[in-house]
Amino acid sequence: MAAKRGAFWPWFLCGLAVALFVGIVVLAARIGSHGGTFRARGEQRVVLDDEDDEKGVFVEIGVEGVIVDAAVGGANPVESLASALERAGEESDLRGLLLRVNSPGGGIRASAVMLKALLRFKAEHEVPIVVWMKDVAASGGYYVSMAADHIVAHEDTITASIGVIWQNLNWKVLMEEKLGLRFDVTKSAEMKDIGSPNREMTAEERALIQSFVDEAYDEFLSVVEKGRAGKGVEPVTKESLRALKSTILGGRRAYQAGLVDQLGYREDAVAKLKELAGIARADVVEYRRPKGLLDSLLGVRAASDPAGLLLERLRYLHTEGPALLALWER
Repeated sequence: MAAKRGAFWPWFLCGLAVALFVGIVVLAARIGSHGGTFRARGEQRVVLDDEDDEKGVFVEIGVEGVIVDAAVGGANPVESLASALERAGEESDLRGLLLRVNSPGGGIRASAVMLKALLRFKAEHEVPIVVWMKDVAASGGYYVSMAADHIVAHEDTITASIGVIWQNLNWKVLMEEKLGLRFDVTKSAEMKDIGSPNREMTAEERALIQSFVDEAYDEFLSVVEKGRAGKGVEPVTKESLRALKSTILGGRRAYQAGLVDQLGYREDAVAKLKELAGIARADVVEYRRPKGLLDSLLGVRAASDPAGLLLERLRYLHTEGPALLALWER
């Protein structure tokens, strides 16, 4: 009996340790879910490019990952941008913004909110914005880039995908024919459950949704036409944009179509920003929150399951989040 009682303690301590670890992870996730406001506290000003006798400061801001106006799998991108712009506005020698875009897009409203914030900042502080496109700057990622005075993309950057999508999950066949389940719905009017995954969409419903998509698409075209006015090697009009049929373009073709201004790298974007700001030398800074224990735990999750974080954001977009998306999906 004594041996059995002694064997209890190792298992108890092991269980207690597991419970504590799970509790810390849950706490980290909850804190992370508060998004930009919490994360803005204690941010460090990191100098990326330190030049002697600099004549001003550029702030580099990243727009990365799926664009959602929610803290899904980490910070809220919309709030993070707002926080970075607020900090940038406090720079006494601010001369411009370098916007680093690496995003397939996301919610069209969230993209519009970010674009509005950038345009307002540019007008209030009278500084140029140069966009540096990395691997992907498509759909909503391109939408946000319309704040730029100049866009630099790599030859192999995936961009454009100028369009709007509304996707509905339909599991009627799976539920009824495979699982033998049927949903009985009582509703106030025929279109109350429009978009329900439990039934086929009617022609009237499809026409209504198409009207939403068409309106959002036309607004997207207007944003791009205005944002690219007088820029690029080819004029950009609604007609030329419609001719692209919402497809993706590589950097070379995007340049030929007038959608980007220059093919190059980060150093080319910084050089152009100096030219637009009228200075020869500048420091480039970025704001980063120092990593603590909670960030490390979240980082472990991101490193071990990056696909899971992406799927979490995509799940949000297609279930809980906005119906209208400016998103390129593979």
